[in-house]
Amino acid sequence: MSISPVRERGAVLVVSLVLLVLATLVGVSGISTAVIQERIAGNHKQISDAFMAAERGLGNVVKAVVADPEPSGMEFWSSKEDMVQLIGAGRHYVGGADGPGAYWELDESASMIDGHQAEVVLIGRSSDSEIAAQRALVLQVSRWFDPSPDSAYTCIGAACEQDRVLPMRRYRTIQYDGRDWTPPSQVSCESGSCQAEISQEEGVGPMAGIHLMPQDAGDQAGSFELHDAEGEVIGSPQLRITSLPSSPNEGGVRSWQQYLQTLLAGSSDRIIHVDLGASADADSPALGEIIGTSEPGVYHITGSGSIGLSGDVHGAGVLIISGDPSSGASQQTVNLFPSSGSFTFEGLVILRDGVILNAEQADVSLYGAVVVMLGEHQGSGGGLVGNVDIRYSSKALAKLTEHRLWDPVRPDFTWAWKEKMDLYALNEEAS
Repeated sequence: MSISPVRERGAVLVVSLVLLVLATLVGVSGISTAVIQERIAGNHKQISDAFMAAERGLGNVVKAVVADPEPSGMEFWSSKEDMVQLIGAGRHYVGGADGPGAYWELDESASMIDGHQAEVVLIGRSSDSEIAAQRALVLQVSRWFDPSPDSAYTCIGAACEQDRVLPMRRYRTIQYDGRDWTPPSQVSCESGSCQAEISQEEGVGPMAGIHLMPQDAGDQAGSFELHDAEGEVIGSPQLRITSLPSSPNEGGVRSWQQYLQTLLAGSSDRIIHVDLGASADADSPALGEIIGTSEPGVYHITGSGSIGLSGDVHGAGVLIISGDPSSGASQQTVNLFPSSGSFTFEGLVILRDGVILNAEQADVSLYGAVVVMLGEHQGSGGGLVGNVDIRYSSKALAKLTEHRLWDPVRPDFTWAWKEKMDLYALNEEAS
């Protein structure tokens, strides 16, 4: 029996080779993908390391300048050189050792400081390598001091004039006393009949009786003696006239506005708001119901109208009296009546928006300081009228600090940060 031979054509070999090629391609593709993923992960790690290094530097600066402002943090604001010295020039390695690894450094050329504002540019790098990743963060810091009055009566704004503070003689019942007085609450006597004492502490001299800060004092800047106002203005000097401070840290309008904004945005349970509108005398609130006597508070009276005053009312804190600029009235007045009432207040009294405090039918004694913010108000608006005795008192002002209502020493900081994305421009600036 004959057997026919099988004709083999090598199909299995071809199929095997094709499968081997496909497996090789899959393997090579997998290896290539793994390599790419590894590089992506490595690049991402470098970017993260650089960003974390810059964040570490940002945290150090915030801690030095904001969280711990005294004593070294205050040196930050003196000059750019002091800023660099406080932060530290050169590389700051995240590990704390001078060796390879991520680090951050201050970009001295891009950082700046201007009065109450500073901008700090921090660069983070993942390593010392020339191809290391780089991230840049910009820290913006602002500081504000609560302004401090340097007189019994301070008028700030373009409309501050002598004849506004010292009107015709028949209205001259206002006394401006720049000597340092002890407020009635800190001496042993009853309110209403208390004779406070002048401070005899060594080194405490009288403040200015009146300080006017118009927009441009010109050749008037300096000190003046009011020879025709004997007994009404007491201080050293009696009258001081200077140009409106350009820096908000020097007690200008902007500084007081910032202080009021921060104060009025505080805890609502510490602030008493009273809107007089245009109330008639019969509907007027009683001052004794507005101002408490337990501890210093914040009292904000707005609008134009009258406040009833009967008996002896004694209060302390910050009294803010605001007009209503939207009303369009040329003159807005808050009247205290009747003549049988007396009002003694210890702390800060701030008049703004051109409002007038009229005490022709009342007796008012203010211990602390009075600040009038006229701004752009002209005409007859703004100031005091009537029977008012203003006595500067450092002790009354210090009491506000104890209750966190005012602190001209410790600054308030605001800060924010953002990433600087234009690294090429940053490198150009650095080079």
